[in-house]
Amino acid sequence: EGGTPDAAVAPKVTDYEQALNYIINPENTPENQIQLSDTDKEDLAKYAQVAAQSAPAIQQLSKQLEQNPDDVKTLNDLADVLSHTDDTAQALSLYSKANAIQENGQSLMGLGNTFLKAGDNKNARNAFEDAYYKDKNPDALVKAAYAESALGNTAASLEMIDNIKEEFPNYSYGYALSAYNNEKLGDKSAAAVDN
Repeated sequence: EGGTPDAAVAPKVTDYEQALNYIINPENTPENQIQLSDTDKEDLAKYAQVAAQSAPAIQQLSKQLEQNPDDVKTLNDLADVLSHTDDTAQALSLYSKANAIQENGQSLMGLGNTFLKAGDNKNARNAFEDAYYKDKNPDALVKAAYAESALGNTAASLEMIDNIKEEFPNYSYGYALSAYNNEKLGDKSAAAVDN
């Protein structure tokens, strides 16, 4: 665990561009290659485009980590990029390492967002709550409430939102989630008031 990402994490931009070329231009596909549906081609093209756009940042940040494998900011920045390319396992690993070196809100929010993206709502909620207690960022608490709601605990989520409203009266993001939860609980009049 030398602190640098796997070699596969930092592919060359041209590799992505070549793959994207084969996906977008069917005439470039060899006859013996598996034929993909149009939907699969579109999905792969979108992924390849994101990956191609991210490859330079991944390469640069990977080089920075080779020089300083315990740099928390670089670990978090690379994890952010990898999370956007759906490399969930590597992003979680880097966020965890950064947070182990120095507990920080960016790592904790990144862990929460990546867990949420992966459908791990319990760990997402825990990471968001930790981020809130670390930095008092209301976004973290709203996301914790969202994860709580996704776990099926709508009443607990609503209670969390009420706490946000009390602690941050001018913060409006929580009101939308509160309205959603009230509607989910069947309280249409409270849902309308919170909007």
